[in-house]
Order: sequence, then C-alpha cells, then structure tokens
Amino acid sequence: MEMVRQIGTSLRGGNRMFAKKVPCLLSRSLSSKECANDVLRNKGTVEGVWIFCRHGDRAPSRPLCPPHKIEEEANFWSSRLPRPGSFRTFQEFSRYFTPDIQDDSSEEEFLDTRRYPFGFLTHFGMEQTREIGKRLFRRYNSHGHHLPGQESYVNGKGFLDCWDVKVYSTNYLRTIMSIQSFLDGLLGTDCYKYLHNSSNGAASEAADKARIPNHNDAIPFDDTIVRVQVRGQSDDTLNAFDRNPELMSKLVSKVISSEEFQDTDKKAAPLAARLANFLPGLARKKKNTKGFNAAPSGINWIEATDHFVCRFSHNVKYSQFSDFEHDIGVEQTLSAMAHQTKAHLAWRFRQWYKSPMLLSTIAAPPLREIANQLLHAKSMGEIERHPFTIYSCHDVTILAILYGIGADFLAGDEAGGFRRFWPEYSSTLVRASSQNTYQSTTPSGN
Repeated sequence: MEMVRQIGTSLRGGNRMFAKKVPCLLSRSLSSKECANDVLRNKGTVEGVWIFCRHGDRAPSRPLCPPHKIEEEANFWSSRLPRPGSFRTFQEFSRYFTPDIQDDSSEEEFLDTRRYPFGFLTHFGMEQTREIGKRLFRRYNSHGHHLPGQESYVNGKGFLDCWDVKVYSTNYLRTIMSIQSFLDGLLGTDCYKYLHNSSNGAASEAADKARIPNHNDAIPFDDTIVRVQVRGQSDDTLNAFDRNPELMSKLVSKVISSEEFQDTDKKAAPLAARLANFLPGLARKKKNTKGFNAAPSGINWIEATDHFVCRFSHNVKYSQFSDFEHDIGVEQTLSAMAHQTKAHLAWRFRQWYKSPMLLSTIAAPPLREIANQLLHAKSMGEIERHPFTIYSCHDVTILAILYGIGADFLAGDEAGGFRRFWPEYSSTLVRASSQNTYQSTTPSGN
C-alpha cells in the first residue's frame, strides 16, 4: 500500500532539525508518477537520501503448532526460503555486498538463525526488497543528484559515481540479506536472479539448504561493491532491544505496570486463551512475571500476530499444521481473531511508545545519527558524491521512528488510526533532502 505523507517530524528531546514538515515515504510500491509528484513538491534536486527499510517477508519466528506437527511445518517454510538456499544466496550476495561485522561478543551466529527455518527471509522477501531497490534507482535517476553533464545513470557504476552509498544492518541474517537484495536491485547486479536460475543439482541444493550461514561465511571478495556494516551490539543504533536489553526491560515493565495498561490488557486475556487453545506454542509453561510479556493477557503478541501475517502472505490456512486443520469452523474462528490480535499488538506498542524515555531510547539514536549528515549535505557541491545512507532494520524500529517524528496518522487515540497500522514487510521510510541550486564548494575528495 502506498502512503506518501507530509509527516510532522518532532522528536521529543531530539534535534530541532526534525521540528518541521518534511516529505517522507513509507512504501512497498512506488509508481513513477507518484515518485515524481512527491519529489517535485519543492521544485528541487534531491541531494541526500536516508532510508530505513524493514526486512522482507520471512517465515514465522517460531512454530506455534503442536510438537508432532513441527517437522511438517518446518518443511513447508523451508520450501519458501531463497532458492537454491539461504547459504548459497548469502555467499553469492556477499561477493558484491560484503558484510563487515563488528561483533563485540564471542558469538559467531546471527541473532535469528537458531530455529531454522523459522525467522528466515523467504524468496518472496528477497523479491520485495530487490524491487524497491530497482524503483528507487529509477526515482533518483529522474530526480536525484547527478554530476555535471550527466543526464542519467546508465548503470550501478554511474549511480555510485554520484552517491556515497553507506549501508548499515542489524546483526540478523534476514536484515542483511534483505539489504543485499535491495542493493542487487538498486545497482543492477542481478546476482540473485542469476543464482535463482542456475542449479548445481538436487543433491547439491539439498546440502546447501542444510547449511546455516554465520559470520565466518561473510568472506571478503575482490568483487566487493558496497559493504554492509554490522556494528557491535553495544554500538547498534537500530535495535535498542538488543543494544540494551536490561534497560529496555525496565522501561517496558514500567509501562506495563501502569493501571491503565493492566486494565486494558486484562480484557484481552480471553482472546489470548482462545488463541493458545488453537496454537499451543503460545502457551508458556512458565508464566512471565516481568519484562516484555509480563501482563494479564500472558502471551507473546508478536508471535501471535506472526501466525496470521505469515500465513496470509503465503496463502496458507490459519488452521494448517494444527490439530484442527480440517475443521472449517476453527478456520473461520481464527480468521475472525486475526484483526483483534493485530490491533491489540498495535495498542501495546502504542502504550510503550507514549513513554518519552522508552521512545527516545529507540528512536533518538538513528535520528541523531543522520542529523549531522543532513546539515553537511546542504553545503556539498555538484561534483561531490552525496550521501545515500540505508539502514536495514525491523518493524519496531520503523514504528518508533514514526512515533518519534510525530506521524499524523498515529497522532490520535481513535481506533481507526494506529490500530490498523503496523509496518509491513519491506516497508521503507525515506528522508530526502533537496535544494534548488548548488552552492560553490571545494570538493571533499570523497
């Protein structure tokens, strides 16, 4: 769904730069006409671009089915992963878009690879982010910064001659592969298309599918075009929940302990109980008494929402892989609970993000990071490579940024607004800086 809006950007306690109306784009689909209208509102040339992109479509983060159905469900989601497999796809992408991983722990694993294939990026997710990259190439080829005498970028090299592309990702395989696919589309390398159309035989593909990428598989190549920077956990501005889990747990617990939250969440307990009856993986043996899920409703609402979102995306019945998969009545009941589940998740995060301290902990670091870059871009000359910075992150980060900048469609407490919104897979938030004429400056050499 296309949502091009004038979003009021005022971050509580943040930089004054965000206290004005700026054109932002939140999109999974960009038509050339809509792109042109959005960019040309200020009749200028785009001179700097900052992008926050949620990873593409993925498998559910964990199985919620009965134990005897887990293997069957795992086989299904395995068939939806990139082809010919996540390992070969990651290695091929890393030839051109090499991850530069600064891991400040002894772990060599990505944070989302312990439940294969659950939580893994799908083939459809790869196609989503690749298509967004291709469309943004066309967008800025028409309305973006060009070198003197350069009418258009003929290819990815022409794009890189004009733009200083910097890429950052969280330490998740799905965010890294999503942004690699984005770059594959943006720069026209088509390496996934080539890999998808090639085959080393069924035996080789089966062996590759059994391999799970880790940090050691991000081998530098001479073919590297753009590096994907993965900062250490303590320096990562894109995921406060991983960067400082103890602080986030305290801040969330403070919100959850409020009387208003307790009263409203308690009303969702019957819905939670019904969901757990059909999806036993939601029922935990040990009830959480503190942290993110410590509330009267008692289930993980992100995992519950996952169930509906992932199955809808792949045209899978909500009751499939359960003990009720042939019961039409159960399917209808689950369908009726889908909206209620997603709406309650949106409500919970709204309560979290109404806390100034909690919101600023998540949204302020990435917004402050681009503040100085925005100021610097204003003084750059036309023969310099201008900033084109991409952040590959998660739904909770993009949602926090939207709350932080004061997105108008999240402003009111009416049910018709925030309860219907959650950043979809591959949602992309763009901040583009533009001006009418270039200032005369000395090239920086970069």
